[in-house]
Amino acid sequence: MSTDASQLTELLYGIMNTSSRLITYCEPVTDPESGQPVDLIYRLANQALFDLFGLRPEEVTGRRVSQVTGPFQQADLLEKLLKAAGSRQPASFELYLARRWFLANVTPVLHGIIISFSDITHHKQSEQNNGQALKLLQSVLDASPYSIVYCSSEKNEAGEIVDFVYEMANKRVEDVIGMTPESIIGLRMTTLFPGIRENALFRLYTSVVESQTAQSLEWLLQLGTYNNWFMVSAVPFGDGFVATIVDITRLKKLQLQLENTVKELKASNEYLQHFAYIASHDLQEPLRKIQAFSGLMVTEYSQQVGEDGADILLRMKGAAQRMQNLIRDLLVYSRISTQQEPFQTVALSRVIDAVLDDLEFSIQEHDADIYVDQLPVIDGDPIQLQQLFLNLISNALKFVRPAQKPVIHINSKPVAQEDLPILLQPDRQLYYEITVSDNGIGFDQAYQERIFQLFHRLHNQNTYPGTGIGLAICRKAAENHGGTIHARSEPGKGATFSVFLPQKNN
Repeated sequence: MSTDASQLTELLYGIMNTSSRLITYCEPVTDPESGQPVDLIYRLANQALFDLFGLRPEEVTGRRVSQVTGPFQQADLLEKLLKAAGSRQPASFELYLARRWFLANVTPVLHGIIISFSDITHHKQSEQNNGQALKLLQSVLDASPYSIVYCSSEKNEAGEIVDFVYEMANKRVEDVIGMTPESIIGLRMTTLFPGIRENALFRLYTSVVESQTAQSLEWLLQLGTYNNWFMVSAVPFGDGFVATIVDITRLKKLQLQLENTVKELKASNEYLQHFAYIASHDLQEPLRKIQAFSGLMVTEYSQQVGEDGADILLRMKGAAQRMQNLIRDLLVYSRISTQQEPFQTVALSRVIDAVLDDLEFSIQEHDADIYVDQLPVIDGDPIQLQQLFLNLISNALKFVRPAQKPVIHINSKPVAQEDLPILLQPDRQLYYEITVSDNGIGFDQAYQERIFQLFHRLHNQNTYPGTGIGLAICRKAAENHGGTIHARSEPGKGATFSVFLPQKNN
């Protein structure tokens, strides 16, 4: 069965009209002198082209492009089409027509060219949106006070990471390496930092990508005379990572200075404590002689020196006794500060029993009532714990109003972590609160911290004698056990001292 030209034309139109693309076939009009195309004649066009530009076939077919109001009359477009027709070479380019983006493909066929237009508006919009998103992202990154980079990984045939390529960086990168972000994009990490593969930073980046987990480290960057510390935090992203680089050089220097200062202070403190111990120990002997001789003079020579002389000798003996008490307490405080013994299992009930035995005479003298609750077993130094509770109970016996009968309660309970003092940071371990409460004269709560300072006294020496060291010994002993001590009181309503101690000391 033969097919004539009209049938072939009808078939061609049918094929063209089934396409959503804009398709037209044009033949060039050449300049007789130069032989170059100067215009195009529409020979065929599909319905999609007519519909988009509101044209009818009879207004287009057989007419020159320059004579038809349509898309090809754009100067730059017609110029590109004429160039393709004259060179007889395929061409493609993007153009904006009727508020839409198209990709034009030009193919030389027979004596003319076939032009097809693919609608790429959605693609262009996505591209523009992506471009805007990238600009926004870059603006956000550039606004950061820290250096931020994104790198993709390069792998060998075995799938092992051998390098990283810088894909994105913010302006702060220049502060770190002295290069603009634009200049490092596309560079390999090994190009920028030769020998980086042997560095812990490269291993960190590799581990982040392979394990798909965030990691960080402190990194010392050495480039010539440039030596700065950075905190590098990296998170996985696709086949690469995003790293935030923070300059911590100043903090690192301050940390080192602080560590050196702490070492110096520790050494100085140890020296002073050792000096205090030796000095206090050596002072006791002459004080004992002063007491002995003054006592002897009172006994043997009181008649010769008279009443006034005897009073002076008694005052001298009393002053020597107070000084001996002070030296004794200083020795205790120094010993607690410098001579740490290995901890052992300690039953606090036995510690309290020993303290009450030591204070038996004072308890009987004051006719005191002391009630002791069941107490726990902890890890600690029994000597330090005995000093702690000896001072607390002796204070409760001492600070009472005249003719008042002291009543002292010693209780214990476990403490929940959320109820612990803020200074304590327990490692999921059990703490006990041991309280020593009395009905004494009390004190203003405003002094709750000052009373634990060395030599701090709230009362006159003649009214309530003491050295002002006892509560400092209590706090030091509590802190040596990983705990602390607090006080609650009101004037005339007694005082409660709470000692917080861990069950176990690691």
